[in-house]
Amino acid sequence: MNASSAREAWLNFTTWLSDTPLMHAGVSASTTPHLNINNHKPPGLPTMIDEQQVDPRSVYDLRGQPLTTVVDGDAQAGKMLHIFSSRRDAAAYVESHEAPINDQPRVRRSEIHSVSQALTAGPPPGQGFFEMYDNDNLGGCYWRILEWEGLTFNYSKKFACGFLFWGWISADNRVSSIDSYISADHVFLWDFPNLAGSNLWIPTGAFRINSLTAFGWNDRISSQNVLYF
Repeated sequence: MNASSAREAWLNFTTWLSDTPLMHAGVSASTTPHLNINNHKPPGLPTMIDEQQVDPRSVYDLRGQPLTTVVDGDAQAGKMLHIFSSRRDAAAYVESHEAPINDQPRVRRSEIHSVSQALTAGPPPGQGFFEMYDNDNLGGCYWRILEWEGLTFNYSKKFACGFLFWGWISADNRVSSIDSYISADHVFLWDFPNLAGSNLWIPTGAFRINSLTAFGWNDRISSQNVLYF
């Protein structure tokens, strides 16, 4: 797949997400049967919504509307967080502002034709992982999710830290920091199970988020998916 067709597939996918009712609301596994509809948390960074700079608390005005938050170079540097009410607009922004990985030009999976190229570009295809931590700065309980699993529809089914079944702790609505090493082209973390509600786009390759609070996403993640082109 060439770059233009890959981009179009990516934009079409985000349009489908925007038009699918399942993606507009979801039931959080930790609070069933109560229905939660996109109760956003204000970020701790200067914020732009739909490319207009606003007070971070403006996310409260969009309660009930799914948003896409992009963790790009500006967000990582603490300069500006970009949030979009349109997933297609978010996808177009990501495609035009993708940051290099470890100071190297970004290499798509479709451009990798050998093992040596894969190792240079990042983890071998499909062999990466996520480590999701209960506390900031990669502290406390953590849940390891392998990239080859692809979709994780419900973090309430991911357990760690307990002794036998009565002590297990699920990852649902508990993740505060992330350490990841992923070969996919795109990674999304979702507010609700089944890839529903708002989502957080994070970079691929070797990537760490020491605190999701800065992006308004502490204790919110309930599902995830990765995309390859």
